[in-house]
Amino acid sequence: MNLIHKQTILLVGLFTLSFVTFATQPKPVKKINQPVYSSFIFQMPDGTFGYDIFKDNKQIICQETVPGRKGKSGFKTYDDAKKVSELVIGKLKEGLLNAEILESDLYTLSVQ
Repeated sequence: MNLIHKQTILLVGLFTLSFVTFATQPKPVKKINQPVYSSFIFQMPDGTFGYDIFKDNKQIICQETVPGRKGKSGFKTYDDAKKVSELVIGKLKEGLLNAEILESDLYTLSVQ
């Protein structure tokens, strides 16, 4: 075989290999119309904290009291309100229409 014939075979082989490699790569799944959730923690006049939950920049929840507990007190700390708001967002992202917070959730998060 002459040099040109060897180079042609090599190039065809490399082209075939690269085509097969790239053609068989799984395509990433594009998630369409997934809502974007966010939270805003605020301090109330009595010094306790609450949170707002937003879906696509539209407020869907305003929580001024600790959910899952009796009474009308807000969260004692900013961090407690933040942890619970993140749990609510997680439940909403899972598709739960009722993102109810239970006393057991508060215990797990060490909310005061």
